[in-house]
Amino acid sequence: MTTLAKAPGPLRDAPLGTSAGLDPPAPAIEFDRLTQVGSVLKTLGHPVRLQIIQYLAQGEQRVSHIQDHIGLSQPATSQQLRLMTDHSILARHREGNLVYYRLANDFIWKILDCMQNLSARLSSGQRSLEQMSEKAEGKLP
Repeated sequence: MTTLAKAPGPLRDAPLGTSAGLDPPAPAIEFDRLTQVGSVLKTLGHPVRLQIIQYLAQGEQRVSHIQDHIGLSQPATSQQLRLMTDHSILARHREGNLVYYRLANDFIWKILDCMQNLSARLSSGQRSLEQMSEKAEGKLP
């Protein structure tokens, strides 16, 4: 089952350390924006939160379903969901007593695609970003 079916399309495969297959770099980002971007990336940098995002890639889910999927208590699950909602990673709405969460931004699909690509590279024996870069540059077999 592919959870990325709704993604706008896979990133082109290009060796790390090269610009082949990548879009030209965007203009420099102002420091204040970099601070905001860094905060979002830091929020995403937790395995439980990434697990929640992968689950929500299948579609909107109730809190209890998310809780069952990740195996945390209701308070711990709610804390993770609230943190991601505060950073506009997730959106929520209420129907009576039930609260539903979904991915809030299209950029999350790109992040999921990058995660899948990195996971595939690590699974193929490339154990670090440095090894991936060296392999792309022809330093490793």
